[in-house]
Amino acid sequence: CLPGVECKCSTDKNCPEHLACVNGICTDLCSLGTKCGKNAICSMQNNKVQCSCAPGFTGDAFQFCTQIDVISGEFIFNNSID
Repeated sequence: CLPGVECKCSTDKNCPEHLACVNGICTDLCSLGTKCGKNAICSMQNNKVQCSCAPGFTGDAFQFCTQIDVISGEFIFNNSID
């Protein structure tokens, strides 16, 4: 795939690892809308969505990441990076 050029595909194997085959086109699934939980970062690896909690947050990145209080090590609720 060249920048600015739409790549055609029949399977994920036809796409670079940072894209997935969707309806015959290599696509960044993160750009279609977040697939990750609140306070998480979406990226594509091996043609799949990968979610990780933002720095300073912990939890299940596909569901919800909670801020960590670095002084006490306790979770802080109702804070987000939005």
